[in-house]
Amino acid sequence: MAVDLLWAMAKLGFDDYVEPLTVFLNGYRESETEHTNPGRHEPFLRRGGSGSGGGGGGGGGGSSSSSMA
Repeated sequence: MAVDLLWAMAKLGFDDYVEPLTVFLNGYRESETEHTNPGRHEPFLRRGGSGSGGGGGGGGGGSSSSSMA
C-alpha cells in the first residue's frame, strides 16, 4: 500500500520526497474516491504531530523486511 511506500522512503532517507508524494497521493485518492464512491474519503496520512506517526500501519511490511537486516 501507499503507506508502506511512504514509510520505506522515510526510513531510507528520502524525507524530502515523502511530503510531496503524500500530498499527491491524497489528491489522487480523493479524485478516485469521488468517481467510485461519492462522500467517502480517507487520506493516506493524517497531518499533525510528527511525519512518521502515520506510518504505523506499515508494521506488516516491516516484519518481512527485518530478516534482511
